[in-house]
Amino acid sequence: ATAGGLATLNGLWQAPDVELASNDINIGANGGIDAGNTGFIRLVSTNGTQALIGDGLTGTGYALSDAEFGRLSAGNLEILARGDASAAIDMLIGNLTITGPLAGSTIDDPFGSVTFAVGDPQAESVGGVIRITGSVRANGFTDDNGLEFFADRFELDAETGLLEITSNGTDLAGEIFIAADRVHVASSSILDQLAADPNYAGHEDDLNAPAAVQRPAHHELLQKQHDE
Repeated sequence: ATAGGLATLNGLWQAPDVELASNDINIGANGGIDAGNTGFIRLVSTNGTQALIGDGLTGTGYALSDAEFGRLSAGNLEILARGDASAAIDMLIGNLTITGPLAGSTIDDPFGSVTFAVGDPQAESVGGVIRITGSVRANGFTDDNGLEFFADRFELDAETGLLEITSNGTDLAGEIFIAADRVHVASSSILDQLAADPNYAGHEDDLNAPAAVQRPAHHELLQKQHDE
């Protein structure tokens, strides 16, 4: 389905494969998309301003809240957005809860994945920026489930952002896959400078300095996942 403006879902869509392209989306309390345990959902933002996924975000554009995201269920899920948006960040991801087969039911396929990508959806080419500023928590994932990100530049705000996958809320599971020319994990002020010039004078000192806001538990989690 395609909507040139706002796509409003006030009922449940059920099909093995669903693709919905729209300038914005509104999934009501009684709405949702269910592709079954092995089906596929692809949501495509055609918005030329920005895509905002999750809660705790400011701005305008294609907005999919955490509650709306929770009304999606499939074997595999893709969220795609334009890489030529007028905002500096093409896709901004805030607080987002993702559930896997062990917890049900964003994805129910034990080998399924949740994918976020920016670029040209029609040409299926990658290009643009994804930045995570909130807590993206995936729970109930098997070792074969994954979170995937495709962009020219992937950014994680080290002061406010978090990216984690667990099987039961504590044990790490699954895979984080990032395909990007540049991957930056730093405070928002440093991220902005790196975006303008990845080799700006003093960038090494800025990156080596302790973060102004320390999140040791999250740093340890990311290090543990890297080690495993």
